[in-house]
Amino acid sequence: MTSPAPPFSSPAPDTGAARATVLAAHRDVLDATASARRSLAVAWESTAADRFRDDVAALLVGLDADLRLLEEAAEVLAR
Repeated sequence: MTSPAPPFSSPAPDTGAARATVLAAHRDVLDATASARRSLAVAWESTAADRFRDDVAALLVGLDADLRLLEEAAEVLAR
């Protein structure tokens, strides 16, 4: 006797498409990181500028973490 089919069969995952999406997201985050780093090169001094640089530095920490996660996901999907 064979087992009945599940009521909602899921299609096979398309790892190639998933990896392409992850790599596109990685490129977008790289672009955002480059823009944020360029914004730090603005040479102006004030209390607001100091706060801005602190906020951008915090943003870069998050973006760097996102890049690492996307790189790991791309590696897993390449297997």
